[in-house]
Amino acid sequence: MGGELLNRFTTIINYPDRELILKKNRYFNQPFYYNMSGLTLQHNGYEYVKEKLAGTNKSKYGNDPNNVKNEVIMYETQQLYAIKLAPKIEVAEVREGSPAHEAGMRSGDVLTFLNGEPIHRFTLQELNALFHSKEGKLMRFRVNRNGYNLRITFKLRRVL
Repeated sequence: MGGELLNRFTTIINYPDRELILKKNRYFNQPFYYNMSGLTLQHNGYEYVKEKLAGTNKSKYGNDPNNVKNEVIMYETQQLYAIKLAPKIEVAEVREGSPAHEAGMRSGDVLTFLNGEPIHRFTLQELNALFHSKEGKLMRFRVNRNGYNLRITFKLRRVL
């Protein structure tokens, strides 16, 4: 049983009598929030990612005193990158009939981007919170499936 159900009860375990007692608590009448994407994600190891360092695109501009037209001249440009070890997020399961399933998402797909952001910038908890967020929210994924990069787009939708 998931936490969405169990958090609505105070749980008492009576070991000697082998009983499980559930008493309603203040969360009992709260509305259920569920995954509107149909995706179950998992952490599946680590991978190296290359990321531009913010504010490192260094360019030197200046006016050349010998340039009679006062044109801007670029002297040099340099971009610095960081190589990081980041969690690899993979689709563990896709619920049949869900928006993700209808859009073509499959078990084993490795997520690389979500809505233009590299997937390693999200935690699993943040991704799951997005899937519970708002009906109609657009999810634009880039995934790696067997070495091919695919774009998959769908909108969150209540299916229950």
